[in-house]
Amino acid sequence: MGEEIKIRPIHINDARDIHEMHRQDAIIEQTMALSSGRLKDTEDYIEGLTKEDHVFVAEYNGHVRGVASLEERSGKLRYSGNVSISINEEVQGRGIGKTLLERIVKLADEELGLIRLELDVCADNIRALALYEMFNEALSSSGRPALF
Repeated sequence: MGEEIKIRPIHINDARDIHEMHRQDAIIEQTMALSSGRLKDTEDYIEGLTKEDHVFVAEYNGHVRGVASLEERSGKLRYSGNVSISINEEVQGRGIGKTLLERIVKLADEELGLIRLELDVCADNIRALALYEMFNEALSSSGRPALF
């Protein structure tokens, strides 16, 4: 690959890159992003994150090219979390989604003690489905329960 992927917590300065990514046709088709989204909506999302919201970005070539979130559930569902991942269409297939998912799973497993992760994915999002299935197979082969 040659380029380094840097994973770090989200920051308000990431809003513009994330906003532009979520306006791409491929992202709109495969996620809950809307073409009418505004930069202010992204800024408000970042500023409104709570201690139950864990969001990482992937920097690639100096720009945010991916974002992954883990929302901890509460009450009787405290053992679980909801995962969301978006990758800039220009860099899909370069390991950014895998790297972000590895970070989210590590956080869920080693730091938060979650035993179940849930996500919504479009049935025709072949790359995302393959990534999630690969993670489940890897976990199962290590004797641990699947997270997804």
